[in-house]
Amino acid sequence: MIDKAQKQILWGCHSNRPTEEILAALGRAAERGVKIYIMGNSKESAKTLPEKGQLMYPMALCHYRPLLEAGKGNVRIFEWQRKVQMGGKRLTSGAFHSKVFSVDGVLTSVGSYNMSKASFQKHTEGTIVIADKDFARSTEQMFAKDLLFTKEVQLEDLAESSGKCDNY
Repeated sequence: MIDKAQKQILWGCHSNRPTEEILAALGRAAERGVKIYIMGNSKESAKTLPEKGQLMYPMALCHYRPLLEAGKGNVRIFEWQRKVQMGGKRLTSGAFHSKVFSVDGVLTSVGSYNMSKASFQKHTEGTIVIADKDFARSTEQMFAKDLLFTKEVQLEDLAESSGKCDNY
């Protein structure tokens, strides 16, 4: 799906930990000019996950620098915030726990699959892939609403240590 993308990829997952193959495919897509939007948890919202985010957040964070650098402006990463100001109200939430992947407004994957090494090699996961423009459009609308609860990650804000995934 990633290698055939021409316009846009939306990827929302509670902990974005791409395999080397997925990471390389995202880089190739970004080089082709595909706009890639990745949504996951912030350090704070990850604390509401079972292991308090102590493993999953650093595992996702270590991929941010390579994705943003390889993306040459076509990759944008957003982190779910536990507290946001919206419409004059302060809203509080837990973690972002969706697993959704959409390509070019025509193909969407929804399920438990995390698109991580663990999901690929160790866990039993399920997902459904739907090739329907109306479903993809509704997924894009949901993704847009979820973005209201995020903060964009900027390359210059990342510590130099991010991008080193040796331990993950």
